[in-house]
Amino acid sequence: MIDRRRCLMALSYSPLALVPGCIAKTQPAQHSAFGKTSIEACLAIAFDLSGSFVNELASKAFPMVLRLIDAFDNHAMGSDAGLIVLSQISGNDQAVLFEGSASQLQAEFPSPEAMEAFLRDRAKPDRSPIYTATRQTIDYVNSIAGIGPETKLLTVLCSDLRDSESDRQARSREGYRMLDSLKVYQQKGGAIACYFVDPQEVRRWQRVFELAEFRDEQFLIATELRRDPPLPRLF
Repeated sequence: MIDRRRCLMALSYSPLALVPGCIAKTQPAQHSAFGKTSIEACLAIAFDLSGSFVNELASKAFPMVLRLIDAFDNHAMGSDAGLIVLSQISGNDQAVLFEGSASQLQAEFPSPEAMEAFLRDRAKPDRSPIYTATRQTIDYVNSIAGIGPETKLLTVLCSDLRDSESDRQARSREGYRMLDSLKVYQQKGGAIACYFVDPQEVRRWQRVFELAEFRDEQFLIATELRRDPPLPRLF
């Protein structure tokens, strides 16, 4: 098991509350003192907590996450030698909320209500900075030590993908910053899947991924949020 859990805005979980803090490290796997630690797979999931998706958290988001983990595990992980990252899109500037293995994720969130409480407690629904939060999530994945040419990478965006920034220049600036991060991610072989996308945003995001030089099999855009979501053809 890879021992890489960081002090994020994640929590020590109790049945009564989720209190901000640092997730305790789990028992590290036995590695050689001078061996090279590598990550077999990394699945990052970003939730839009600013709009209509919030109402879908308990009924669809948690079952979808479990199915995504299972599907990704079947294709790439095979064991706990993979990493799960959860992030959020809202007025909260802290994008990344959790990092751990698949089993650690399920231990932290034993029910849909636990995950819903965790996400809602960190949401500031007044804004939807899609470009900024997406960049922060992608940058986080790009920076993870241990990711190499053989690592399977999948990032999932659960969002309508409508950025709320009203200043066109600021929105454009953030869009290009996101694009630069996506290019780096694509060069690492990463795939990206977008669910619950506003139909009017589909063409824009197709163009974004084209400009970032994603191959057709590296990305997927879906307008629905299903319990059994499809994956990019790369997987």
